[in-house]
Amino acid sequence: MRPSPTLLGLFMALVVLPGCAGVGTWTRARGRDLGDCVRASVGLGVGLYVEAQATSALYPSVGFGDVSLAPKRTLGWDPRPLPPGRVRTAAFPSMLVGWPIYRQEMISMGFEDTSPGWRGALSPMILLGNHHVEGRANSLFGLHRAIPNPLLGEPPPETSPDRWSRRSWFGASGTLGVVTFDFGVNPLEIVDLLGGLVGWDPMGDDGRGKPRKDRTPGPSPFEPLQTGG
Repeated sequence: MRPSPTLLGLFMALVVLPGCAGVGTWTRARGRDLGDCVRASVGLGVGLYVEAQATSALYPSVGFGDVSLAPKRTLGWDPRPLPPGRVRTAAFPSMLVGWPIYRQEMISMGFEDTSPGWRGALSPMILLGNHHVEGRANSLFGLHRAIPNPLLGEPPPETSPDRWSRRSWFGASGTLGVVTFDFGVNPLEIVDLLGGLVGWDPMGDDGRGKPRKDRTPGPSPFEPLQTGG
């Protein structure tokens, strides 16, 4: 049986293209691309918190909060640059009845001009979540940007590819009692992996020689949907 011309052409591309840049370099780049596509981990923590992500547009959080030493005390794989530890809180359901107390506390701290009453009342409606160590927030449709949390610090710098990758995950994470979990898949990184097989690098990361967190930040034509403010 004669081989299909399409399959033969694909085989030739896989043979010839790596040869242009070196088989070792090409193989390492594809391995990194593969690692960027998925994440899965389980570890120790304390809290009651769950968040789901379908890109940054649909990123709700529910529960009360959690604390963990991730990426320490965890087993698994996560290609994202992670901070040393994690502290997260959710507005739903506690802020449904607790927003008056929150408002008074924010006023006493000198944040009266940041509309703490509106932020406290609306935050559970948009399923707001706060990542305090990273300085980022998440919610439904990115509505948290209209009521920024002044207690969140500046998020760490990131390159434009990192920003797009962070915004493209589909997954879930949380803490149930003393067990934390995190899993997800990134369709944008899958496209980058498949493109790399035929010499196309849509994420522009084939030449990286350092972890993502060590690369120089680059510009982005769009504002991220997840911000710290």
